[in-house]
Amino acid sequence: MNPAGVTYIREAVFYNATGYKKEESELTNNYFGYGTALRYKFTENSGIKFSFEHIYRIPEVEELLGDGINILANPKLKPESSDNFNLGAYYKFMLQDYHSVSVEAGGFMRKAEDFILLLPGGIFSTYSNVGKVDITGIDTDIKYHYKAFNASLNASYTNSINKDKASSAYLDRLPNQPWLFANGSVGYGKENWLGKDTKIQFDWYSQYIHWFYLTWPSKAFEAGKSRIPTQFIQNASISYSLKNGTYNIALDCTNIFDTEAFDNYKLQKAGRAFYIKLRYFIK
Repeated sequence: MNPAGVTYIREAVFYNATGYKKEESELTNNYFGYGTALRYKFTENSGIKFSFEHIYRIPEVEELLGDGINILANPKLKPESSDNFNLGAYYKFMLQDYHSVSVEAGGFMRKAEDFILLLPGGIFSTYSNVGKVDITGIDTDIKYHYKAFNASLNASYTNSINKDKASSAYLDRLPNQPWLFANGSVGYGKENWLGKDTKIQFDWYSQYIHWFYLTWPSKAFEAGKSRIPTQFIQNASISYSLKNGTYNIALDCTNIFDTEAFDNYKLQKAGRAFYIKLRYFIK
């Protein structure tokens, strides 16, 4: 049984030079969710997985109350409900003595109602519900390990379609949400290289995000549509620990090549940045 959703909002609504008035709203509801998960193992290192759930997502604080700056409150925002299906398979195997490879892939389908979505609205934006949304996609994950070296690659494709026939954006892909992205990393760690009980670790991370629309694709001519451009960001980290991890120092560099980067609403992120982290572990 999901906990009851209780909201009480009192807000001041401004009317330009005429002043403002107070508006109050209160709503209490109960929601019931359920689900199941199954796994069948062919061998110790391979198998298939299946899960299903009927769930409700209660609006978060910012979605319901706004942020007091650019996002307005929406006391009428409904919880998001969905039926989620997931099917996947995994396999891990060894190549010779030290080479380990694991592969996992899966598909998912989500049929959502009252999907919670934020759309840019000029100066102010508001979270609102999209009546029906069908979401399908696939995920893949590959990992490789050889002694002190490791590498991984994962990719996702998501197709989120507005299935609300009453909407003017019927059959549009949902805006400001990436639909094709991937992450990769390589790392190398060496113990006792610079002394007893020490370890040095180097990691390189890559992130790819394919371009996607900022607003509903059908709402403008092709030349006037606003896109969040394709992004390919590189990050690196090197760390050094002493006395079996008691003392640690790490140097990080994000967006090494100072590539233009944006969030889901086309607000530009910071460029190249450097960080130093010091950590002491108390046993």
